[in-house]
Amino acid sequence: MRLRPDWVERVQQRLDHYLTPHARAPVTLGVSGGGDSMALMHVAADWTRRRKRRLVVLSLDHGLSPHGPAWNDQVARAATALGLDWLGLSWDGAKPHSGLAEAARQARHALLAEAARAGGAKVILLGHTLDDLAEADWMRARGTPLGQMQVWSPSPAWPEGRGLMLLRPMLDVRREALRAWLQTEGISWVDDPANADLRFQRSRARAAQPSRTAMVDRRRPSLDLEVDTETGVIRGPITTPWLGQALASAAGRAGIPSSSAVERLRHRLVTGASAGVLNGARVQAQAGGLTITRERGREGPPTQSLVPGDVQVWDGRFAFEAAEPGWAVGPAGGHRARLSCQDRTWLGQLPAPARPYHPVLFRDGDPCPVLAHPTVKASCLVPDRLRLATRQAKMEGDL
Repeated sequence: MRLRPDWVERVQQRLDHYLTPHARAPVTLGVSGGGDSMALMHVAADWTRRRKRRLVVLSLDHGLSPHGPAWNDQVARAATALGLDWLGLSWDGAKPHSGLAEAARQARHALLAEAARAGGAKVILLGHTLDDLAEADWMRARGTPLGQMQVWSPSPAWPEGRGLMLLRPMLDVRREALRAWLQTEGISWVDDPANADLRFQRSRARAAQPSRTAMVDRRRPSLDLEVDTETGVIRGPITTPWLGQALASAAGRAGIPSSSAVERLRHRLVTGASAGVLNGARVQAQAGGLTITRERGREGPPTQSLVPGDVQVWDGRFAFEAAEPGWAVGPAGGHRARLSCQDRTWLGQLPAPARPYHPVLFRDGDPCPVLAHPTVKASCLVPDRLRLATRQAKMEGDL
């Protein structure tokens, strides 16, 4: 009997810790065909088989290599041989001439998130390793704006990734150990020639072979912010460790601002500034703490028609589902005088910066907008996004 490496047991233990056995929702796994993700696919397939979970393998053709379709086919065959479901994705359309690597990363996360949500999954497994952590550190030290990889973190795609968490159970495993195991098991994988192309910074980072100590899942500070569940207005102390996450959530934007930018804003507020703007959000400092709202900006969110039966996200902060045609949603700014007296009074209770960009509903043929209607289901996305962004959901069962 062949002995399993220690890292396999550690990965299985993390799957046990974060995932729920026997749950009906599937678990999704992003597989490129490279050695890291192929190793995780085999380990996760064993875990889901024993824990009575369905595993759906997602592979993506970025449209950047002529080998992309063949690599997708190779992943499909490997997944099918393990008895897993497989879905092939593709990044279609024109590609940018600059910032291609970052655009590809964003597209990958968005497509994985859309497929996971469509299938009813709450967690996406990814095969990042300790070497990926070290290479990201190397790139970050040279000015690349990369976020910190965590074992358990929310999807960076927004709004596609709302309600989804990423699980990277191999962040303490070396790439070399994975490939040695694959060879022992007779499992093949794809070697992307782009990984050796030194025109790309990721390839230069890999060639540098930086070292790093094992990733430790840090303790989560408590959430010291309060969010209005109807308006998405966030309040809390100026010392909050979650200011960057609050700014992104209040603004409805995908990216969290850099820690250096956040600390510069905090310093201005501590040293006497009454307000500041960053990342599409406005922060007001008062004696009781901070009030964080969407920034007014030069252009507000557009009016958006609602398709009956579809859940549609507006301005990255609210979701709407209309039961009948003829509805649209847009910002309240410029329409307050046509609201009912009751709606005007309610809107007037919001902090002044939040009023223009609170959503109102428009109906075909009716000149007067309304804040709510029984045939349109509305929900504010800010509270749950902030909860996941601040890692208060500790495992799949908390989602």
